[in-house]
Amino acid sequence: MKKPLLLHNPRCRKSREAIEFLNSNKIDFKTLLYIKDGLDKFTIEKIIQKLKINPLELVRTQEKIWKENYRSRTLNQDDVLNILVEYPNLIKRPIFITKTEAIIAIPADEILKIY
Repeated sequence: MKKPLLLHNPRCRKSREAIEFLNSNKIDFKTLLYIKDGLDKFTIEKIIQKLKINPLELVRTQEKIWKENYRSRTLNQDDVLNILVEYPNLIKRPIFITKTEAIIAIPADEILKIY
């Protein structure tokens, strides 16, 4: 079986808690530093499909860049995807992804719902 993947931001406390949870539960996984490495539009679309949400639900709407540039605009799903490609720090995290499902792991034990 392919290892699950954690979209991880080392600067995020909740993301670090997810790593700690996975390690303490001996769950074998890979990490993707998505802010550093970036994500393409296709990958973000696949994650959204696995999360079973719409693109706007993946956005960290409290971030300054969102509030100042996008909050008051009317955006379609494609617009939101393009913004997430350009500003991956706007993507909620951590996200735990299996072959068929994904979950925003807040709190970290949410991972157990899909693994």
